[in-house]
Amino acid sequence: MSSKKVSFEKDHVGDNNCVCDVLQFILDAQDDTNGNGCTSGCAQFLVNPVQTVNTVPFILITKKNTVQFAFGDLPENDCFITVYFRINALDDCCATLELLEPNPGRAIQTGDNCCVPLNQVCGAGGDLELTRTGQCITVDLDCICAVQCFDPTVVV
Repeated sequence: MSSKKVSFEKDHVGDNNCVCDVLQFILDAQDDTNGNGCTSGCAQFLVNPVQTVNTVPFILITKKNTVQFAFGDLPENDCFITVYFRINALDDCCATLELLEPNPGRAIQTGDNCCVPLNQVCGAGGDLELTRTGQCITVDLDCICAVQCFDPTVVV
């Protein structure tokens, strides 16, 4: 991947959505790696190649200032909750996101009001490891106001 100047600081009015811009940048960087060559992650992970990765994990913050979460399937009719995603496709601010499953020591539970308590995301104890699942959701990014990337090396 070539060194690109990363700048998401521009005016976003009307149909422009900076979350869409960031996720498009991440998607392009992941595509550039072809699974065998570059660093990925928001700005610092994308412009400073350090290791070989093809997944940039991130979380999304909704306009209600809550963490976006999704349910994934597990064997034996069980499920898991995740707040960690990988972008697989983007079309007009509609994103196909792959669910990244946290390791069992970092399992996430919803709170009483269907929100994810932040202490389940940070300070949950143990090292964070994420596994690609192949399970996807479609998200309207107009409902999202922030994206935060994590170190790509947490994806195992």
